[in-house]
Amino acid sequence: MCLALQNEGFFINHKAVQRLMQEMVLLKGTVRPKKYHSYKGTVGYVAEDVIQGDFEAKKSN
Repeated sequence: MCLALQNEGFFINHKAVQRLMQEMVLLKGTVRPKKYHSYKGTVGYVAEDVIQGDFEAKKSN
């Protein structure tokens, strides 16, 4: 709303616009929060196995 007023040539503080909208019982727009996505796909690269080692324990501990 504040940007729309600025485009029309009215330069008014966003807090004043909010106060006036509350007095006139106008609803303010809602902003939906972005959902968290932990999957980023393939990040980086996998190094080749240079050692070619078989690291298995022969006995516990």
